[in-house]
Amino acid sequence: MKEKINEYFQNYWTKKQIIYKGITLVVCFLIVFIPSFSMHEFAVHSTKQYYGALDSFLHINITLNSGAAYGMLSDKPEVATAIQGIFSFLVFFVTLIALNKLPYLAVGFFISFGGMFNFFDHLVPLTMAIDVFDYGPAGTMIEGVVVDYFQFWKTSGIFNFPDMFVTVSCVCLLLFIICQWTFYLVKKVDPTKPFYLFIDSSSTNLNIAVFQQKVIVKKSIPTKNNLTDISVKHIDRLMKLCGVDKKNIGRIYVTKGPGGFTGVKIAILIAKAWAVYNPKIEIYDISSLQLQIISSGISIQDAKGKKFYTAIYKDNQIQDEIKVLPYEEIEQKSKELNLPIYQSNTLPKNFIFSALLIHLNDFKLTAPELLEPLYVKEAVNN
Repeated sequence: MKEKINEYFQNYWTKKQIIYKGITLVVCFLIVFIPSFSMHEFAVHSTKQYYGALDSFLHINITLNSGAAYGMLSDKPEVATAIQGIFSFLVFFVTLIALNKLPYLAVGFFISFGGMFNFFDHLVPLTMAIDVFDYGPAGTMIEGVVVDYFQFWKTSGIFNFPDMFVTVSCVCLLLFIICQWTFYLVKKVDPTKPFYLFIDSSSTNLNIAVFQQKVIVKKSIPTKNNLTDISVKHIDRLMKLCGVDKKNIGRIYVTKGPGGFTGVKIAILIAKAWAVYNPKIEIYDISSLQLQIISSGISIQDAKGKKFYTAIYKDNQIQDEIKVLPYEEIEQKSKELNLPIYQSNTLPKNFIFSALLIHLNDFKLTAPELLEPLYVKEAVNN
């Protein structure tokens, strides 16, 4: 229990998360409060009962009631008020404590603040500027009621701005959930099982994917000299795209090289940093040359200086040590051995992601402290 509590605070109550949630809370509160308070004051101080607008489609028809939805739960206004208050504050604390994604945070705060506004409207006595049916003439002190004013044409339902925020937010929440589960069904994702992250930065592209038994989302980003800057940013975006939290990543699959000196190092560093964040995570590595061949072939990777990292594979087994050879010699070996050449920058689009699933059992589980880049020669600047 203590470990789970510590893990919770490490994941959700970092300094960054506190600032992020605080800003979202304040912005949502102002969005709800400003129009709700303005229209509330307009209704309380109005000297007319009824206003027509938008060609009689929407009316401002000022009424007082104990809350249509909560009023159905009990004939006693104080009971309905108490239920609304408990529900609103419960939603607020659940949102603040358990949620960390912006759409869900915003929806949760809109629902809770809308409910809170009506809750406090019930508690604060009103002195209306107009005669109100069942409550008395203008100037009468009225308690335990909420002010409603919007009414659609040919309907008896009447609501206010706080009600609108609650209703629209509940609809949005339902749509978010439907979209999320539709995504899971289409991609055949099981949200109860851990997700896996794939990182390959050994070639000219940054290849990243989130997968389980199948690839859920993938991205291949051309890189120049900005690999260090874009890697973490694109991984974060990819995970947000499929709604996966960092704590739900159970394994990381990386290519350890050979390849560009900086590229190989970046993937390894990200995997090690993740292991510090989550010590329970498993890291699997594979040679970038093995990943890009299917069963048998000569796998090559640009080593600069008109030479290539070269490895010969037969039935997924390397036949000799990795060497740095000129392309002419590689072509000659290809003819002699009757093996195709697999070169990273000439492979078909998305080939690497298909190869990932094919070679999944060829990745080797490696302890984070033993994970090292596979360098074949001295560092070469990309």
